[in-house]
Amino acid sequence: MDNQKFKLLLALMLGLFLFNMSSCSDTWQHSNLMETTTLPPEVFPTPLPTITPSHYEEIDGKLICDYWVSEDDDFRIFLTDLVTDVVEQLTYENGVYPKWSPDGKQIAFVSDRDGNPNIYLMNANGTSNQRLTDHPGYDAQMNWSPDGKQIAFVSDRDGNMEIYSLTLATGEISRLTYNVKWNDGEPVWSSDGRRIAFISETPNQGLMLYVMDANGENIQQIPPSKYGEFFRPAWCPEDRCLIYEHEVYSSRYPKSSKLFVYDFETGKERRLLSEFEFSTNDTHEWYASLSKDGQYILLWLIDDQSLLYALDMDNEILYSLRVEGGSCDLYH
Repeated sequence: MDNQKFKLLLALMLGLFLFNMSSCSDTWQHSNLMETTTLPPEVFPTPLPTITPSHYEEIDGKLICDYWVSEDDDFRIFLTDLVTDVVEQLTYENGVYPKWSPDGKQIAFVSDRDGNPNIYLMNANGTSNQRLTDHPGYDAQMNWSPDGKQIAFVSDRDGNMEIYSLTLATGEISRLTYNVKWNDGEPVWSSDGRRIAFISETPNQGLMLYVMDANGENIQQIPPSKYGEFFRPAWCPEDRCLIYEHEVYSSRYPKSSKLFVYDFETGKERRLLSEFEFSTNDTHEWYASLSKDGQYILLWLIDDQSLLYALDMDNEILYSLRVEGGSCDLYH
């Protein structure tokens, strides 16, 4: 597969924006996190006291992102220490969609360096690159199990996009979904390792949200909203709810992506972020990833520019990371 086709597949299937930065050095200048606003307590299933930001604070974590490098005409993966602002380039060949292992010692990512998109593994410092899947089709959209022993991913190896699991110790691959006529994607494990949330094409509805057991059994659809489609699910702390993107329609614009929460106990859906200074009606809200400790959800607010934020799930505080472009994952 040529490089141009791979970029198109990534844009369509991974949900990545292809940001072509005129100056990569501007993209890699990061600042420590700054408190920007608080969130109203009613956006959470169980109301929490609103905490007003009163001081400067850091998140002691490491951020991995893929960035478009103009000089290479391709994506590379970079590591940023959020306290020291030190940035390291980890890959010098194509690499996208990086994901921390639960223990922070390894990084899984997608690359077409050997001809077609497959899943790779490297150490946290970028050494010891290892190819995990070896198939002439498309393997991507991976997510670690909480014990670090398996990786769920999406592949078209059996004809259409289905969800599989890879056992790292043995290399054994198991097929989890059999949605023969429609595509499945974006699997993400619950924190207890018992369930996997994912999206699936549904006749007459489009992309809908589902949850299944980790072995692929007991598939259940999350009740759909009246309009729009679902994308990129993430589990809330303690697996009490799901966070996801949902298309929203209004008179001002035909379609926009906003972040929503589905409460398993009440069966109701609500907005995660209310309208505030950094998210207007014309702002798209995109989910990026959940930090490995489950405290922070990384999200993009996309308007005239694309900026990455970290939402403190416990204290309802939103931090600006001042990072632009790319797909990112936080180890904290």
